[in-house]
Amino acid sequence: MRRPQMAQVRHMETTITPDNQASWGLFKRLADRWQAPLNSREYFSTDQLGGEHDPENLVRIGPFDPERI
Repeated sequence: MRRPQMAQVRHMETTITPDNQASWGLFKRLADRWQAPLNSREYFSTDQLGGEHDPENLVRIGPFDPERI
C-alpha cells in the first residue's frame, strides 16, 4: 500500500466467510491501524454458491488516509 502506484487507493475489499476468524482478525487489525471504518454485508449466499460453500461477506475497509499506512 505504500508504493507510489497505490497513492490513489482509499478502500480495500475482500470476501470472507463468517467463520474465518483469522481473516476477520487481520482485516479488523488493518482497519484499526489505518483508523478507517470496516463494513461488511453478505455478498454470496450459500444458495448462490451451489449449496456446498459457506456464505461470503463482502468486507470493505475505508476510506483511509494513505498517510496513515
